[in-house]
Amino acid sequence: RLLEVARGLHQRARRTRDVLGALVGAGDRRRAELQALLHAVQPGRDTAHHLSVGRALAPLTREGVLVVGSGHVTHNLRDWIASNGQRATLPYAASFASWLADTLARHDDDALVAYREQGPGAARAHPSEEHFLPIFVAWGAAGRDAVADRVYAGFDGPALAMDAYAFAAPDAVRVGPLVVSP
Repeated sequence: RLLEVARGLHQRARRTRDVLGALVGAGDRRRAELQALLHAVQPGRDTAHHLSVGRALAPLTREGVLVVGSGHVTHNLRDWIASNGQRATLPYAASFASWLADTLARHDDDALVAYREQGPGAARAHPSEEHFLPIFVAWGAAGRDAVADRVYAGFDGPALAMDAYAFAAPDAVRVGPLVVSP
């Protein structure tokens, strides 16, 4: 059972709900029940607030609740549209994606929260924050000792980093990188 607790969900939240519902319904003989709380980001609130929301959810993860943050590592649609089919990754987008991976690996929450000042090309990588804020909730929910596994690294065109991370306790089963053939 997928619990929808809000009306007017952002398209990304609706898509996440639909994908999770399909996964649970696909061949699980135990007819598992999925309970999900869909939390929309609050663009009027800062990164520290979203990290705090995640930390407030952290006790639920110890009860088997999966917290999914759905966004983009970089999200500059102007550059993506202007690329006109260009395939080469823009330097600021590649630098920001690498900076994020390194910052998560170092557990540098202060740098993460101050990404606009500390991340290379951050303002261009995220002209607005709503597509980046979900990572703060997911990272916070994983707990202070979480390991960040970059399970997918890639770009849609030159400007949209589509990296996917799995955050888990150090002793959790690791999913490893996803390898996609061109």
